[in-house]
Amino acid sequence: MKSPLTLDELLSSLPSKSRVLDLGCGGGTFRYADFPSLEIHAIDEGIHENVRRFPPNAHFVRAGASAIPDTDAVFDLIIVNFAFEHFSDPGAALKEINRVAKDRAYVWISMPNAGSFEDQLYRNLFSGGGHLQFPTLERFLRLAYGCTCLKLMSYLELPAGFTYLGESEELRHLTWAIIDALKRSVAIDAHSRSGYIFVLRKCSEAGPGYREHLRTCHACGSPDGIRSGVEGAKESGQASPWTCTRCGAHNVYPSNLKEIRLDEVERAVRLQWERLPETHPARLREMVADRGRWGQELERQLESTRQLNVKLQAEFDQRGQWALELDRTVNQQREEISRLGRSLPSARRSAAF
Repeated sequence: MKSPLTLDELLSSLPSKSRVLDLGCGGGTFRYADFPSLEIHAIDEGIHENVRRFPPNAHFVRAGASAIPDTDAVFDLIIVNFAFEHFSDPGAALKEINRVAKDRAYVWISMPNAGSFEDQLYRNLFSGGGHLQFPTLERFLRLAYGCTCLKLMSYLELPAGFTYLGESEELRHLTWAIIDALKRSVAIDAHSRSGYIFVLRKCSEAGPGYREHLRTCHACGSPDGIRSGVEGAKESGQASPWTCTRCGAHNVYPSNLKEIRLDEVERAVRLQWERLPETHPARLREMVADRGRWGQELERQLESTRQLNVKLQAEFDQRGQWALELDRTVNQQREEISRLGRSLPSARRSAAF
């Protein structure tokens, strides 16, 4: 059976009286009135103006994602539509989603790719725009598998839509001109992989499935199998030699590695950027661009100087040729004067006779 990707596919497959949670609903992720047989629970920290127009089958509750006001295992489908990046504690939100989802229930999550041009532009235009997290495919799956029983069924990469630009044709024209220039000049497709849609399913019997390994066998490439998940990783055994359970090879190296969580590294990097803004990649790119423009201007000045030198050399050669001609003329005049000087006494003697 083909894995579902769209909300319509998931919603249409639910039997009557199924319970749906729209977490971070805003004004409603989908048209609730189109699915009158479903019992919809809409949750958000703020109250959107559309809430008062929700149909009878939709019930709104003001609450946060880290404390969903429902009992365990009550929802058949949970929807998180571009809200995950706004959660202050994504790990706690995922645990709550896992708690209130029925076993085998679907979880549909859409989110931006924090490394995309669209998300970076949004954060710069709107001073962060409420995006508290920097989600990527790897980071999200690492977190979801580490603290929940949710397993990925399918996912989809989304192209950029720039919905936040509204009706501004000037901004849209400029944005797409930049995208086109990036593609033509440096072969970067800033339009693709702008966001993700994840379809996960709760599999209680499987449990959390993320494991992190610090060592790999030098002979067969198998991980050591010691490392536990995101939470509760043990330090035992990592500083001593070990034998591969797959091929039996004796491994000595590495002997002193320490586990470093990516979240901690990211937090340290952000603090470094706040303390030294000039080390931020965006600032470094600006500096590189400035140096590039400076280099181009210097190259233009050098080329202008070279052309001026060529012109001056040509004038110098021309004047040198003129000087040689003048020198020859002067020498000829001197010879003529000398000849005339020699012939003058003879002419005087002839006149005397």
